[in-house]
Amino acid sequence: MLKEILSRTELIERLNAPEHPRCYPPGSDRARWARLLDSPVRRAWAEEYLRAARQLKDRHGGEPLYPQLSAADALAFIRNGNRVDYEAGYFLRRSRLSLFTMAECISWSGEFLPEIIEGIWQLLGELYWALPAHCSYLPGDPMPRRDKPAADLFAAETGAILADLVNLLGGKLAEESPELVNWLRATVIERVIDPLKFEPWWFGGANNWTPWCSANVLDAAFTFLNGEPVRQAQIIEMLLGPNDRFIANYPEDGGCDEGPGYFQVSALCLMQFLDELNRRTDNAYLDVMRQPKLRNMGEYIVKAHLTGPWFLSPSDSTAKMTPNANAGLLARYAELSGSELLASYAREALYGFGPRREPLPCGAEKSPLKLNDAIRNFCWAPAGDARRKVRYPALGALPDLQLFVLREQPENEFRGTILTLKGGHNAEGHNHIDVGQFELFRDGAPVIVDTGTMCYDRFTFNERRYERWCYNAEGHNLPQINGVVQLDGGEYKATVLAAEPGCVELELCDAYPAGSRIASLIRKAELCPDGAATITDTLRPAGIAGTVRLPLYSAVEPVKRPDGSCRLGSVELRTEGIAVESVEVIELTDSRLIHSWGSRLYKLVLTGKQPEWKLLFSPVRS
Repeated sequence: MLKEILSRTELIERLNAPEHPRCYPPGSDRARWARLLDSPVRRAWAEEYLRAARQLKDRHGGEPLYPQLSAADALAFIRNGNRVDYEAGYFLRRSRLSLFTMAECISWSGEFLPEIIEGIWQLLGELYWALPAHCSYLPGDPMPRRDKPAADLFAAETGAILADLVNLLGGKLAEESPELVNWLRATVIERVIDPLKFEPWWFGGANNWTPWCSANVLDAAFTFLNGEPVRQAQIIEMLLGPNDRFIANYPEDGGCDEGPGYFQVSALCLMQFLDELNRRTDNAYLDVMRQPKLRNMGEYIVKAHLTGPWFLSPSDSTAKMTPNANAGLLARYAELSGSELLASYAREALYGFGPRREPLPCGAEKSPLKLNDAIRNFCWAPAGDARRKVRYPALGALPDLQLFVLREQPENEFRGTILTLKGGHNAEGHNHIDVGQFELFRDGAPVIVDTGTMCYDRFTFNERRYERWCYNAEGHNLPQINGVVQLDGGEYKATVLAAEPGCVELELCDAYPAGSRIASLIRKAELCPDGAATITDTLRPAGIAGTVRLPLYSAVEPVKRPDGSCRLGSVELRTEGIAVESVEVIELTDSRLIHSWGSRLYKLVLTGKQPEWKLLFSPVRS
């Protein structure tokens, strides 16, 4: 599809045009920056960037402004599996450089140039830009191989950050040192563009790496190969095939099987890639971005949103995400794809989906802050203060991905009950063993939850992945039949039997291995107009009926009552054919889980022997 749009000759001809529209103005164009800052939202964000940058300058004292990246931390990935310590300093360096660049563009005073030059110096001094987790190694050697440079996500992202920095501040940097800019250009070409000749694995188009790397590589190529249209065309042609494959691999409903936490670096990066390519080729790719499938890919994030900062959390997604983080990028996607649903969502994201009248902060102090996202979100922030509520459906459905969201009050996301049910299979991107997983929210707060993911380490993506409790079957709200649990693999899957407002029904028997004596296991999720919700599991055994064990994870402390019911915050749980046997407090130590749930979760273990059991959740009326 993408490869057929322009021939090599046409591509070079369009790239060779004397001027191309930019998605943001250079810092030297003070007239355009003045117009940007005329917006109340951007003015507030500009003040936030300046305040954060000045505080950082003033408070670092004797501590290095850019943290040291030690050999011990870099080599720890192979030695003991730890990748967090090195990555924390790695991303903080890029965050601080991004912050100072945004502040300098806003102030245009020279105030932050010393810190920017120091940041460039530190990045140029790093031995390599790929994360240790993404490098190649010889057996038993913790040092990455020099002969196999990794064209990974974050080498490409570093190249894009430096490209945007040069586009924004190039004149000022050249006044300080033209040779520094030459070093910067040569290093980005060496580490980001040249390794493409090895045809990295992400050329296969299988997952988020393809558009994520492509968008950043393209940014670097358009900046540092400026005036070289033939070479730029070669790079583009290398990237078009992988992105064709990525689009083809995506389901028609636009669902991201890697979870909403990866939406920004999959569908959203694809749109950035196409948008920048379109700018340089006189709108040659505009029709592609308006195709229904591309629009569905953008609207996925709306369907995966539950309430406030809460999202569906299958795969390696956190349950709680900052809702305004990409309001500008989302608004741009909506504009390019023609999606009014996504446009209304972007406007609400700006306000955090709550009743507040002021836009949320831009997150100037957060890490990682990425310049390539920050400048685009700043420039594309939805205009004006007018808000148009998102029109959520009573049944939000992604039929290909088999994700379903039932809502009691679609017109009011902070009131009523939200009930979710997930089918799919157990070989999805960033897979968790979770076929049949359900969640329950009441009045904007989580009750029964999908825990989400933990911090990554060396064992997250190898044969030891499912040793982690929140990745395996025990870590999800799934029935265990006669002691048998679901396993990983694409053959372990669900079948959708019914999906309509108020009721979704899945057949789960194929999610369990042979020998589990299951002829049929149907899970039905029902939501009544009064907010009551029911999960009904119906088992037809192939042989003698056995026992069932059902773990449930709650975000609120359960209070067991003498009659066998259980109070879960604003919801009462009653059961039929199964009973609460125990309640366990799970003290959380992982920072990603703590971000979503605080210091603890609660695990209810239910047991029974019946061929049918029910969980009945009723709102507690105050």
